[in-house]
Amino acid sequence: MRVSTLLVLLIATTAFAAEPPRARPPEFTDEDRAVFFDDAFATLVGERPQPAAAATPAIAPDAAPSAAQVAWADLVDPDVLETEIKRQATALAKTTRTASAYKAGGFKEAVDSLGVVATVFAVIADHSGQPRWRDDAAGLRDLFGAGASEADDATDAAHAVAATRAADLADLTRGSRPATPEPASEVDWSLIASRSTLMRRMGAAEEQRLRSWMSSERDFRRNAADARHEAQVLALLAEAILRPEAYDYDDPDYQAYARRLRDTAVRLSETIDAEDQPAAAAAMAEVSRSCVDCHADYRG
Repeated sequence: MRVSTLLVLLIATTAFAAEPPRARPPEFTDEDRAVFFDDAFATLVGERPQPAAAATPAIAPDAAPSAAQVAWADLVDPDVLETEIKRQATALAKTTRTASAYKAGGFKEAVDSLGVVATVFAVIADHSGQPRWRDDAAGLRDLFGAGASEADDATDAAHAVAATRAADLADLTRGSRPATPEPASEVDWSLIASRSTLMRRMGAAEEQRLRSWMSSERDFRRNAADARHEAQVLALLAEAILRPEAYDYDDPDYQAYARRLRDTAVRLSETIDAEDQPAAAAAMAEVSRSCVDCHADYRG
């Protein structure tokens, strides 16, 4: 009996203790209630205010980057343009040395060199800095662009064209000026170089050079000058494939991929200039990822 009574008391006490204390309800006088309206809309004068529309952000979070062209001077320095011309001159001289090697497959590399040279001269012609050969760049662009088209065959005639352009380019790097055609008033980027030519040069920069050079502090330090060159060339070519008349230049998805590559290549160049290997490695990963993502859609 005593146990049952104690158990009842314990339960009642616990229940009472668990209930939080409550405040007494407020009491209002007639004077307090006078400041309130029974129907505010029947009393107030004028139109009912409308809620403001929600502000629209200037750029949606997932919006594509601006399609505006980027100035060449923001992507590539004059010394990089000159160095690329000289390196392609060396490569072109090698692939045109003999007709037999040219016809056995060397013509493909020669055509790529001519196309890259024509593209770089197109950039030089429109560069706001003072790169070498700027005054003659438009004519040189058309000379080597036509050479790339005419040399694209495993024949003696194609080899003769390529060998002549190789000699012109060698003379140019030594200070001479080859005869050039009257430059076109408007640039047609589809006639300067094929997309496959530019893609192969981009692949050489990303896969064969930059990827390994960014992998360690030692390789980064040893190859910093060449890495800066390759990063800027990569940014240049990514912009070139966006120019009007270039293949697929008006495809929004393709534009987004190309701009992404261009911008990540610029960041890579900046981290190389800053001598920051960890940041350069991270930027390089972005460059490679942008290439992989694009190829997944455009290589099938």
